[in-house]
Amino acid sequence: MRGGESVQPPERPAPPYYGPQPYYGPPAYYPGYGYPQPYPHAFAPPPIPRPRGVPTRAPFIIGAVGSFFAAGMSIAFGVLNMFAFWSPTPFFFTLGGLIAGVILGVAVLLQLLGFHGMWRNYGSRMGAASMVYGFAAVAVFLLASLLGTLAVQMECNWGWCFAIVAWWGWALLLTAYAMMGALFIVQGTAFIVNRHFLGSGGAPVATGVLLIIAGSFLASFLLAVFGGFFVLAPAMIVGGIVLARARLPLMPMQALPRVPTMSPPAQASFPPVGPPGPYP
Repeated sequence: MRGGESVQPPERPAPPYYGPQPYYGPPAYYPGYGYPQPYPHAFAPPPIPRPRGVPTRAPFIIGAVGSFFAAGMSIAFGVLNMFAFWSPTPFFFTLGGLIAGVILGVAVLLQLLGFHGMWRNYGSRMGAASMVYGFAAVAVFLLASLLGTLAVQMECNWGWCFAIVAWWGWALLLTAYAMMGALFIVQGTAFIVNRHFLGSGGAPVATGVLLIIAGSFLASFLLAVFGGFFVLAPAMIVGGIVLARARLPLMPMQALPRVPTMSPPAQASFPPVGPPGPYP
């Protein structure tokens, strides 16, 4: 207070108004800045193989050989089935069908060892399921091929001869085709599931898709005659290439046991240094 008058402090000027400011979000959305947080669009890491023993390439090689063998036999089986479909006796119930069916079944048995390699080298349960179910499906297919010729009876009336197939023969045939079709669907799923381990780019996925389509055709029976075995051939060829080029998992190096390689040297004795005299 000065001279009976109060002195007021000077008023501060109003801050400048710049309008609404943009919102840039928390620093977690900017990689490399701010506190670390998981990226919102990150991909899941690939699965890790869990070998069921020492990895080996032998099952893959045998499976690849069986795949190539099955590819050739599937073409022959499809051609003979298609041309003999309108014959008096279906091809599957003839001696040629018996021979072709047995050879095709043996080829698929060799191909199943490739899925044993998926289970042994990668720990894939789908590979183990394909192998176990494959033995049952191939056994039924071989049984139907061996007993198919016994289900046919030829009859001739008024100059016409035709074949009569027993009901159990048709039942065996339909069951064998359905089980083989389901087998190829399971195998295609195993190729797709193990695509990260097998390598070869998109070839495992292509093999899986072709096997699923071929299995669906075989399970329908009618499409098995008109195209099912022809779709199976390229699936087996690509699958054989994938199995032949399949990668093996890297096993961690184990520490070598610490075993002495040579005996330690004997302790050398030196004469005492110093003036002679009594020593304790």
